[in-house]
Amino acid sequence: MPTTKKRAFAILVALVALAAIVLGFGTNADSPAEEKQPPKLVEEKQKKKVEHTGPISPAIQALAAASTDIIVADVVETNPSKAGEGARDTVKLKVVRTLLGLTAPDDTIGVYYHLLWTDDKATTLERPKFEKGLRYVIFLTSHIEDRRAEGRRVAYELADQWLAVLQDRPALVREIAAAVRVSHGDAQGEWSPSVGPLQFRVVAYRTSPSNGTPIITVYLDVRNVAGSNNTVEFDLDKASVTWFVIDGKGKDMAPTSPAGKSLPTPPRKRVLEAHDSARFVLSYTGAEIAKDRGGHLELGSQRVWVFDRGDKMDYYLEGTIKVKPNGDTGLWSGTIDLPRLKVPIEPE
Repeated sequence: MPTTKKRAFAILVALVALAAIVLGFGTNADSPAEEKQPPKLVEEKQKKKVEHTGPISPAIQALAAASTDIIVADVVETNPSKAGEGARDTVKLKVVRTLLGLTAPDDTIGVYYHLLWTDDKATTLERPKFEKGLRYVIFLTSHIEDRRAEGRRVAYELADQWLAVLQDRPALVREIAAAVRVSHGDAQGEWSPSVGPLQFRVVAYRTSPSNGTPIITVYLDVRNVAGSNNTVEFDLDKASVTWFVIDGKGKDMAPTSPAGKSLPTPPRKRVLEAHDSARFVLSYTGAEIAKDRGGHLELGSQRVWVFDRGDKMDYYLEGTIKVKPNGDTGLWSGTIDLPRLKVPIEPE
């Protein structure tokens, strides 16, 4: 079975599983038994940061991976109007919390969508996806639209027409937050503009400490946004990569070169079919790790950055990838300036 068909089948299975989860929300961890707990006990629990510790539903994970933006939002206005293909609406949403993406609390965004027919004869519409005054968790995809009269703006669409809108529940939000970390890391840069058929972004995870210092592991995500049967090979081992760490004031942070020896990485190349994606490790290991610091970022023997714990300054990773052409039309070549990534150092 071709790779794209396998992926489509896996997502279909995951989305069917999500439907079962939606139907079974009444028996999840946010049951009436939890609501009957004494107010003081509930208040104390709310003050403590509660994280998802159980397994992540494959359906939630599939939706999180397919989304560019995930928000918890209140419905400000919704008024589906009849159309030949169903009922259409541009729902106005006020952002309460952002799980993925660049929206901020109190931002108001509009999402254009259609209600769907529930039968093959197109005689019965699904129930409205939104109700004014209620709060939902919404999986979205976004892109830049260039409307000449209005200028450039961000346009949002539902990541899945059937399952992208879920009622807000604390346990669900915690599970989605865990799923976002799996697919999108503790920090992620924006997707780059296309260079040929490929787009790139950098993703970072703050992993378990060594010598009391969290290790910041960095990955490169690559996706083939070409249509048709456009297939290309990307070989990171043939690329020259330059890295810089810039602080919040725009000042370059000099790397260090601690004792130790960087260990080799496995081969990093992949043939990408149209709409295919891949993830490559960028970090190296082997350098000596300082004790009890805020983070250790290693991108080569001469490119090691060590961050202080509790440092209030923001730091950003910037990089450029360059692959020279070699005459092979099936091998990607070009230069890409990677959108900056905020380094996820250890908080206080």
